[in-house]
Amino acid sequence: MAVSALQAQPRMGLLWRNMPDSLLPAYINADKRNAMVDYYNMGETAEVMNELDGISVMDTLTATYAKVTLSSALDMQLALLPTAKGDTVICRVSTVSAPAKESRVEFFDLKWNRLPTTDFLDEVPAEQLLARPDTLNEEEFRQLCSFFEPRMVYVQLAPEPSQNTESPNKNENFTLSFSLSTPLTSKYDKEKLEPIMVQRKLKWNGEKYK
Repeated sequence: MAVSALQAQPRMGLLWRNMPDSLLPAYINADKRNAMVDYYNMGETAEVMNELDGISVMDTLTATYAKVTLSSALDMQLALLPTAKGDTVICRVSTVSAPAKESRVEFFDLKWNRLPTTDFLDEVPAEQLLARPDTLNEEEFRQLCSFFEPRMVYVQLAPEPSQNTESPNKNENFTLSFSLSTPLTSKYDKEKLEPIMVQRKLKWNGEKYK
Protein backbone atom coordinates (compact mmCIF):
# COMPACT_ATOMS: atom_id res chain seq x y z
CA MET A 1 0.00 0.00 0.00
CA ALA A 2 1.74 3.17 -1.17
CA VAL A 3 1.88 6.39 0.80
CA SER A 4 -0.90 8.58 -0.52
CA ALA A 5 -0.68 12.24 -1.51
CA LEU A 6 -3.41 12.76 1.10
CA GLN A 7 -0.65 12.58 3.72
CA ALA A 8 0.71 15.97 2.61
CA GLN A 9 -2.68 17.65 3.15
CA PRO A 10 -5.03 18.22 6.11
CA ARG A 11 -5.61 14.51 5.93
CA MET A 12 -8.42 13.67 8.28
CA GLY A 13 -10.70 16.43 7.01
CA LEU A 14 -10.19 15.28 3.44
CA LEU A 15 -10.66 11.62 4.34
CA TRP A 16 -13.90 12.47 6.14
CA ARG A 17 -15.15 14.33 3.08
CA ASN A 18 -14.23 11.37 0.85
CA MET A 19 -15.61 8.59 3.05
CA PRO A 20 -17.97 6.44 0.97
CA ASP A 21 -21.65 6.88 1.80
CA SER A 22 -21.86 3.12 2.29
CA LEU A 23 -19.68 3.43 5.43
CA LEU A 24 -21.99 5.93 7.10
CA PRO A 25 -25.65 6.08 8.07
CA ALA A 26 -27.86 7.25 5.22
CA TYR A 27 -28.72 10.44 7.07
CA ILE A 28 -25.18 11.89 6.65
CA ASN A 29 -24.40 12.50 2.98
CA ALA A 30 -21.32 14.03 1.32
CA ASP A 31 -22.74 17.56 1.33
CA LYS A 32 -23.29 17.42 5.07
CA ARG A 33 -19.82 15.98 5.68
CA ASN A 34 -18.29 18.79 3.63
CA ALA A 35 -20.27 21.38 5.56
CA MET A 36 -19.10 20.00 8.90
CA VAL A 37 -15.44 20.33 7.91
CA ASP A 38 -15.95 23.81 6.48
CA TYR A 39 -17.69 25.02 9.65
CA TYR A 40 -14.98 23.50 11.84
CA ASN A 41 -12.18 25.12 9.82
CA MET A 42 -13.92 28.49 10.09
CA GLY A 43 -14.03 28.16 13.87
CA GLU A 44 -17.80 27.83 13.94
CA THR A 45 -19.91 25.14 15.57
CA ALA A 46 -19.55 22.23 13.16
CA GLU A 47 -23.11 20.96 13.27
CA VAL A 48 -25.59 20.14 10.54
CA MET A 49 -29.20 19.06 10.42
CA ASN A 50 -29.21 15.42 9.36
CA GLU A 51 -31.85 13.60 7.32
CA LEU A 52 -33.57 12.42 10.52
CA ASP A 53 -34.18 16.05 11.53
CA GLY A 54 -31.59 15.65 14.25
CA ILE A 55 -28.21 17.29 14.78
CA SER A 56 -24.85 15.82 13.76
CA VAL A 57 -21.72 17.49 15.16
CA MET A 58 -18.02 17.31 14.40
CA ASP A 59 -16.63 17.61 17.93
CA THR A 60 -12.89 17.36 17.12
CA LEU A 61 -10.85 17.53 13.92
CA THR A 62 -7.06 17.47 13.60
CA ALA A 63 -4.77 16.27 10.83
CA THR A 64 -4.83 12.75 12.26
CA TYR A 65 -7.96 12.47 14.44
CA ALA A 66 -11.69 13.17 14.32
CA LYS A 67 -14.58 12.66 16.70
CA VAL A 68 -18.11 13.03 15.32
CA THR A 69 -21.45 12.75 17.09
CA LEU A 70 -23.67 11.47 14.29
CA SER A 71 -26.81 11.28 16.43
CA SER A 72 -27.84 10.92 20.06
CA ALA A 73 -27.37 7.16 19.64
CA LEU A 74 -24.22 6.96 17.48
CA ASP A 75 -20.76 8.51 17.60
CA MET A 76 -17.61 7.82 15.63
CA GLN A 77 -13.89 8.27 16.23
CA LEU A 78 -11.25 8.13 13.50
CA ALA A 79 -7.45 8.08 13.72
CA LEU A 80 -4.58 7.78 11.26
CA LEU A 81 -2.01 5.20 12.33
CA PRO A 82 1.47 5.23 10.75
CA THR A 83 2.83 1.73 10.22
CA ALA A 84 6.35 0.34 10.45
CA LYS A 85 6.14 -0.28 6.68
CA GLY A 86 5.84 3.45 6.00
CA ASP A 87 2.18 3.55 5.04
CA THR A 88 -0.90 4.57 7.02
CA VAL A 89 -4.11 2.87 8.10
CA ILE A 90 -7.35 4.36 9.36
CA CYS A 91 -8.79 3.11 12.64
CA ARG A 92 -12.51 3.71 13.13
CA VAL A 93 -14.45 3.16 16.34
CA SER A 94 -18.25 3.38 16.09
CA THR A 95 -20.26 3.37 19.31
CA VAL A 96 -23.99 2.81 19.58
CA SER A 97 -25.77 4.01 22.74
CA ALA A 98 -29.17 2.43 23.18
CA PRO A 99 -28.71 3.47 25.98
CA ALA A 100 -25.91 1.08 27.05
CA LYS A 101 -22.82 1.58 24.89
CA GLU A 102 -21.41 -0.98 22.48
CA SER A 103 -18.53 -0.35 20.09
CA ARG A 104 -17.13 -1.74 16.87
CA VAL A 105 -13.49 -1.32 15.81
CA GLU A 106 -12.57 -1.36 12.11
CA PHE A 107 -9.53 -0.64 9.94
CA PHE A 108 -9.22 0.79 6.42
CA ASP A 109 -6.55 1.94 4.00
CA LEU A 110 -6.46 5.56 2.80
CA LYS A 111 -8.86 4.75 -0.03
CA TRP A 112 -11.40 3.41 2.46
CA ASN A 113 -10.89 -0.21 1.48
CA ARG A 114 -11.69 -2.39 4.48
CA LEU A 115 -8.75 -4.25 6.04
CA PRO A 116 -8.94 -7.38 8.21
CA THR A 117 -9.42 -6.29 11.82
CA THR A 118 -7.44 -9.25 13.10
CA ASP A 119 -4.35 -7.96 11.25
CA PHE A 120 -4.24 -4.99 13.62
CA LEU A 121 -6.12 -6.02 16.76
CA ASP A 122 -6.56 -9.27 18.67
CA GLU A 123 -9.95 -9.92 20.20
CA VAL A 124 -10.44 -8.56 23.71
CA PRO A 125 -12.84 -10.99 25.43
CA ALA A 126 -15.39 -9.44 27.76
CA GLU A 127 -14.15 -11.80 30.50
CA GLN A 128 -10.86 -9.88 30.57
CA LEU A 129 -12.73 -6.75 31.58
CA LEU A 130 -13.88 -8.23 34.88
CA ALA A 131 -11.62 -9.13 37.80
CA ARG A 132 -12.24 -10.35 41.35
CA PRO A 133 -10.75 -8.12 44.05
CA ASP A 134 -9.41 -9.72 47.21
CA THR A 135 -12.34 -8.31 49.16
CA LEU A 136 -14.82 -10.60 47.35
CA ASN A 137 -15.17 -14.36 47.49
CA GLU A 138 -15.89 -16.41 44.38
CA GLU A 139 -19.64 -16.60 44.95
CA GLU A 140 -19.99 -12.85 45.48
CA PHE A 141 -17.91 -12.26 42.36
CA ARG A 142 -20.10 -14.57 40.25
CA GLN A 143 -23.25 -12.83 41.48
CA LEU A 144 -21.90 -9.43 40.49
CA CYS A 145 -20.74 -10.73 37.10
CA SER A 146 -24.27 -11.87 36.39
CA PHE A 147 -25.32 -8.20 36.17
CA PHE A 148 -23.26 -7.90 32.96
CA GLU A 149 -25.56 -9.92 30.74
CA PRO A 150 -25.45 -9.41 27.86
CA ARG A 151 -21.85 -8.21 28.04
CA MET A 152 -21.34 -5.20 25.80
CA VAL A 153 -17.87 -3.81 25.21
CA TYR A 154 -17.33 -0.06 24.97
CA VAL A 155 -14.17 1.21 23.21
CA GLN A 156 -12.62 4.65 23.27
CA LEU A 157 -10.05 5.78 20.69
CA ALA A 158 -8.02 8.64 22.10
CA PRO A 159 -4.86 10.56 21.27
CA GLU A 160 -2.09 10.54 23.84
CA PRO A 161 0.26 13.51 24.24
CA SER A 162 3.50 13.08 22.35
CA GLN A 163 6.76 12.86 24.25
CA ASN A 164 8.45 14.77 21.41
CA THR A 165 8.55 18.33 22.79
CA GLU A 166 10.12 19.81 19.64
CA SER A 167 7.34 18.47 17.40
CA PRO A 168 4.47 17.42 19.71
CA ASN A 169 2.19 16.14 16.93
CA LYS A 170 4.81 14.21 14.98
CA ASN A 171 4.62 10.96 16.92
CA GLU A 172 1.10 11.24 18.25
CA ASN A 173 -0.05 7.90 19.61
CA PHE A 174 -3.64 6.69 19.72
CA THR A 175 -4.76 4.23 22.36
CA LEU A 176 -7.75 1.90 22.37
CA SER A 177 -9.37 1.56 25.79
CA PHE A 178 -11.77 -1.35 26.31
CA SER A 179 -14.40 -1.37 29.06
CA LEU A 180 -17.65 -3.15 29.76
CA SER A 181 -20.77 -1.05 29.51
CA THR A 182 -22.36 -0.54 32.89
CA PRO A 183 -25.71 -2.31 32.99
CA LEU A 184 -28.95 -0.45 33.62
CA THR A 185 -29.04 -0.79 37.37
CA SER A 186 -29.60 1.41 40.38
CA LYS A 187 -26.89 3.76 41.61
CA TYR A 188 -26.40 1.43 44.58
CA ASP A 189 -25.76 -1.55 42.29
CA LYS A 190 -23.42 0.42 40.06
CA GLU A 191 -21.29 1.31 43.07
CA LYS A 192 -21.00 -2.39 43.88
CA LEU A 193 -20.03 -3.25 40.29
CA GLU A 194 -17.27 -0.68 39.85
CA PRO A 195 -14.63 -2.60 41.87
CA ILE A 196 -14.82 -5.62 39.53
CA MET A 197 -14.65 -3.64 36.28
CA VAL A 198 -11.26 -3.51 34.55
CA GLN A 199 -10.22 -1.26 31.67
CA ARG A 200 -7.71 -2.58 29.13
CA LYS A 201 -5.68 0.04 27.29
CA LEU A 202 -3.85 -1.01 24.11
CA LYS A 203 -1.19 1.02 22.31
CA TRP A 204 -0.32 1.10 18.64
CA ASN A 205 3.20 -0.27 18.02
CA GLY A 206 3.41 0.42 14.29
CA GLU A 207 2.01 -2.96 13.37
CA LYS A 208 -0.75 -3.83 15.81
CA TYR A 209 -2.56 -2.75 18.95
CA LYS A 210 -0.91 -4.45 21.93
